[in-house]
Amino acid sequence: MKTEKLFLPNIAICIVMDLLGMATYAFPLLGEYADIVWAPISALIFNKLFGGRLGLIGGVLNFVEEIVPFTDIIPSFTIAWLIRKSDLEKRANLLKIIRFNVINEIRKQAIFCRINPFISNH
Repeated sequence: MKTEKLFLPNIAICIVMDLLGMATYAFPLLGEYADIVWAPISALIFNKLFGGRLGLIGGVLNFVEEIVPFTDIIPSFTIAWLIRKSDLEKRANLLKIIRFNVINEIRKQAIFCRINPFISNH
């Protein structure tokens, strides 16, 4: 099983990126043309910021969200941040469970070796 190192970007950066994407609403009609320039830039930043599978898939979805008219309101960077934070918390909890189980197994083995007279101490 290949595991990648997950990076959690700063939430403020994600919010600023979402606000920049929504800023085109300040310029009716002209803003949608600005999205043609902004969409690939935003997708590239998304990919670099999150990296890995989430960065790749999210970058493509972010590009689509920025290029399709009237979808700029979707806070894709913030949504990705929430997904990444959830993944990191799940991994942390799983590690705690694994450590707990390993420590308990070591304790059981130590107790078993002390009370079983047929186990040699060499």
